[in-house]
Amino acid sequence: MIEPKSYRADLDDLRALSSQFGKAVPILAELIENRRCEMEANWTRKGVKTLPDELLLPIFKQAYHSLGSRHINIPSVRSNLFAKRVSQVCRRFRCIAFSCPELWGTIHSSQPKAEVTAFVERSHTYPLTILIYGKDHTRFGSDMSKKDLREFMEALAPCQERWKEMRITSTPSRTISQLMREVQEHIVSLPQLERLHFHRYKWDTDFDDHCDIAAWHAPNLRLFQGSGVVPTNFQSSTVSQFSLTCQINTIPEMFTGPIPESITYLSLKMLNVSDREIVAMGPSDEPVRLPGLETLEVVSSSPGTYTTFWVFILPRLEFPCLTRLHVRVAGDRVVDLFGRLGTHQFANLRELRFVCEDLATVFSALRSLAKFPLLEHVIVDDCCYSSYKDTELRFSNMPSLRTLKFARCRFNNMHGAEALAQCLIKVLDLTTFECLQFDCYDDFDELRYDRVEALRRYLKGKVRIVDCID
Repeated sequence: MIEPKSYRADLDDLRALSSQFGKAVPILAELIENRRCEMEANWTRKGVKTLPDELLLPIFKQAYHSLGSRHINIPSVRSNLFAKRVSQVCRRFRCIAFSCPELWGTIHSSQPKAEVTAFVERSHTYPLTILIYGKDHTRFGSDMSKKDLREFMEALAPCQERWKEMRITSTPSRTISQLMREVQEHIVSLPQLERLHFHRYKWDTDFDDHCDIAAWHAPNLRLFQGSGVVPTNFQSSTVSQFSLTCQINTIPEMFTGPIPESITYLSLKMLNVSDREIVAMGPSDEPVRLPGLETLEVVSSSPGTYTTFWVFILPRLEFPCLTRLHVRVAGDRVVDLFGRLGTHQFANLRELRFVCEDLATVFSALRSLAKFPLLEHVIVDDCCYSSYKDTELRFSNMPSLRTLKFARCRFNNMHGAEALAQCLIKVLDLTTFECLQFDCYDDFDELRYDRVEALRRYLKGKVRIVDCID
């Protein structure tokens, strides 16, 4: 965070600048808050333009990256236009913007060819992020013509060795496969491409789109992310992060060839299918090896996706190096899930993260975790109430557990937490256990603070309450 303590900037001008750059620029809001306690009535009103270049430059960079991290589909507020807006404020701002190549590193397909060429020149040798949309937002959302896309590709072709990230978004009338074929007519080799994102517009009510990416030569590709898009002929040997949001019945079709052994992170978010499709898929004896997989994240909240993945697909998977498992399942199915997890598959599991609203269900789930001898960290998301009974508070020993964290929790009382602490003290090795942590998003009253102190007494001070209220 930047603190302009030695510079005189008018509070009203800072507010005006924050409004001009958009509400998505948190660093300017922080500047306003920091100045509020330091403003004096007799200070000269000189404005934000009096801030030195060495302060304005990091402000511009922070604003650019803040906008880039948000999922915004309107080009007028996207980060690639931030530099253009800044450079139009005044000549000094223009010079500062031109001196920072990273402000010009994001280029989208709705920009005219001359503007694309200017962005390429001003970015110098900085890596580029290319955004390709099936719609032209500058023409009332009409589909982008093949001619416009061809001109866009021609302007970018000379700098294709600088492409670091590419995002392609389709439309109902312009599929990912069609867009890819048009792009591949002009761009074949992307030697520095590291991140590839495909997003199908309104895909959740239709079948997933299949796309063949074998025609691209991307030897440094590290991350693939698809929403409503299933890649075929995926033969990259360098991809380490693979994220897919799709319908469960397309999971077996993810790859037509062998699965890349380089994958260390796999995220699957699946939509529902009918019971008939579940039966049609059936179990298979053919194993799927993921020898380098370290983190598996699975979202299967509906009954159909739960049965299909955890009953039929999971037994086929082999991941001897898996250490982190993050899951989201429907309701109390988390108890059934942990009962299904085999010790041989998860022998090296060290971190487990799951979603569970009821603390009583958490109690039941924790009883199944003693079979993982190396489990050190457990994270429970969105726990908001407790319906526990004394008969449910029986645990097996968990000597390897080091941290138990409740993230994004909104407990309506702390009685269940007290009961949890009483049980943990019986099954934990307090010489190695580090912390029971609650990240709370609701207000604490005096009574609840008293219960927190009781928790600390139970666990010898190894309790931490984090106030996450904005």
